[in-house]
Amino acid sequence: MAETIQLPVPARAEIVLEGVLKVHERALEGPFGEYPGSYSGYFNLPVFQIKAITYRNHPIYDSLFMGRPSLKIIT
Repeated sequence: MAETIQLPVPARAEIVLEGVLKVHERALEGPFGEYPGSYSGYFNLPVFQIKAITYRNHPIYDSLFMGRPSLKIIT
């Protein structure tokens, strides 16, 4: 079960963020650096207020690798 609300959490979850999405409250986010060296602009997005973070011991965090693609072909 989640820490702050009575909802089940998937057994295989690595990291769980619990919070409140405040759709009527907005904040500026950005700019973020992009892989070719450019920067994105600012975005006015809804606020997500974190209430609890739970995770496994040594969690696996998947993300995208931003950069030049490898030209190496793996066979």
